[in-house]
Amino acid sequence: IYSPGLTRTANIFLNAQDSDLNAKNVTDSTPEELYRYVSDDTPVVIWNTVYFLQNQPTGLKVKWGEKTYVWDNCEHCMVLSGYDLERNIVIVHDPIEGIIERDADEFWERYEKLGSMALIIR
Repeated sequence: IYSPGLTRTANIFLNAQDSDLNAKNVTDSTPEELYRYVSDDTPVVIWNTVYFLQNQPTGLKVKWGEKTYVWDNCEHCMVLSGYDLERNIVIVHDPIEGIIERDADEFWERYEKLGSMALIIR
């Protein structure tokens, strides 16, 4: 599932729980914009690659609204929870690998190649 579908699903779930929280699709946000969410104690659900592999586009595409999404064999969803600009790292909660650090430049390169997909819940 990609950001539009997960945002919609999260909002259906949150509404069913009578939660005051709301999911928002923040796809196409810059790294700086996403760092601001994290600085405001808002973790960011973000798409990157499993095991930090190079992306592997399949050529399969789907259009949703104005955006075209390309299916990638290595696509993987995780939570951006921190960063250290001096060390040039991001900190993510990965459902497979746990809490890990990644080189920020490589992380953002993969983020862009996978369609710059992200969402927040606040």
